[in-house]
Amino acid sequence: HLKAEALTSPPLHDGVASEFPDIVFKPEFHGVQVFVHTMLAKEMVPEHQDISWVTQLTSDRLDVFSKMLERWEGPGSVTLYVRDVARDVRLLEPFRARVDFHLVLADLHPGRLYPVNTLRNVAMDKC
Repeated sequence: HLKAEALTSPPLHDGVASEFPDIVFKPEFHGVQVFVHTMLAKEMVPEHQDISWVTQLTSDRLDVFSKMLERWEGPGSVTLYVRDVARDVRLLEPFRARVDFHLVLADLHPGRLYPVNTLRNVAMDKC
């Protein structure tokens, strides 16, 4: 019989640096191991019983996300599947006031599917 720890513990890894010294992707386990860097909202201080908008997306969907934020005034927990760290971090800046962004490094191996469930889990786990 396998121990529960063997089924839920990710392999150890130090992390992955980016071109930004303050952005380091650390290994986290959300059903599978992913490399995550969280950028907390700059202005939002959640209340004890706040309801947060939780979602996942890629930077090419930020236009739709922007329209959603026009209607939602509360905090957000958003996982962004990052393919280009420099570009994506720059594109997130207008949304940083009240949204926590959890950047997940994209797995660009051929044949890999978009990990919608894993990305959703990251946003929910960090909400």
